[in-house]
Amino acid sequence: MKKILLAGFFVVLLVGLPITAFLLQKPQELRSRATAATVLSFSPVSSPSNPIAKKVGDTIPLDIMINPGTNAISTLKLQLHFDPGKFQGVGTSPFVPSSTSFPTIVEGPVYNSNSGDFVVTISVGSDPTKAIRTTTKVGTLTLTAANPTDATASIVSFGSSTQALSVASTDQASENVLATATPAYITISAIPTPTLIPTHTPTPLPTDTPTPTPILTPSPTLFSFTVFLHGIGDSGDNANPTSNSLSNKNPQHQAHTITVSVYNTTNQLVINKLGTITYNPDDGDYTGVVPMGTTLTTGDYTIKIKADSYLQKRIPAIVHIVPATTMNMPTVSLIAGETTGDNVISILDYNMLLGCYSDLLPPTFCDANKQVLTDLNDDGNVNQIDYNLFLREITVQNGD
Repeated sequence: MKKILLAGFFVVLLVGLPITAFLLQKPQELRSRATAATVLSFSPVSSPSNPIAKKVGDTIPLDIMINPGTNAISTLKLQLHFDPGKFQGVGTSPFVPSSTSFPTIVEGPVYNSNSGDFVVTISVGSDPTKAIRTTTKVGTLTLTAANPTDATASIVSFGSSTQALSVASTDQASENVLATATPAYITISAIPTPTLIPTHTPTPLPTDTPTPTPILTPSPTLFSFTVFLHGIGDSGDNANPTSNSLSNKNPQHQAHTITVSVYNTTNQLVINKLGTITYNPDDGDYTGVVPMGTTLTTGDYTIKIKADSYLQKRIPAIVHIVPATTMNMPTVSLIAGETTGDNVISILDYNMLLGCYSDLLPPTFCDANKQVLTDLNDDGNVNQIDYNLFLREITVQNGD
């Protein structure tokens, strides 16, 4: 299914990204007013005192509705649960998402008819301007009444893994903005013979493989860097740069390799060097000293740095270099989502992210290196958090 969707995303992303970048570039507030305001519910509405009444053998369509409140929902992970002794899911996938509000199935579905559990991750697609901002139908869960209930109604509920992720400027990439999830209450009369569907067990996910750190030779001229990586430590993201409470505080990779490029006053490349920055948990940033060799002469230069999975960024100042000294560079933040090494966030990066997405099922097209590159918040998983962070970052598509 992912391969079919990718062809459509190519056209949507090529057209939508420039428009998206223009529409979403807004001044950021100094303080975040993030609120978990999203509500999930079933329609028709029911309660313990006013349940939905059905007979054995009846089909029970339940529309899932989402009210985002002040959030802007881009990605939704649904975990649905029902009593398999009372209900059966219709078909191999009892839930069908709305093609207008959530056209992209990012991962799944995973359905276990024996336990009555269903999990799927869906999205508005690659264009964050399509984020859900008003009460909207998510899709329909269709069940069959299998056995009668007692005096108490049986419950169809949202599981604890249910997540709603937002691209609103007051929210964060990894923030679950789900405030309330209201279940459905159903009574059933009569006794039919249930039909069970075989259980599907997901294959275990592959483990992450660290990227080796290069060994560099010390040199007389040293550049000292302080770098924030979006989605990690004390760094926010493009949509909300000032909030970082939910950014990953325990990255899998304590060190990152960076490329340092030095340009003269006529914008000619003078030298490229590799260096290492290391995570500082106390300050939530990455720091490191990069040896630059002995060829640089005294003068004014422009410095740019690049890390895997991040756009190249220009140090925000003209740097006056004095050879054989340690130069303290201004602090810089790097934008996540550039996974292919071309210094552009594009459909190619989006496709690689989808190929490595593996929250519920094994990735469809991924190796150890791609796994590391697409794990944008470096928590060891490529899932809805990385997907949402990618959508929040594409307001900037080109590196410096």
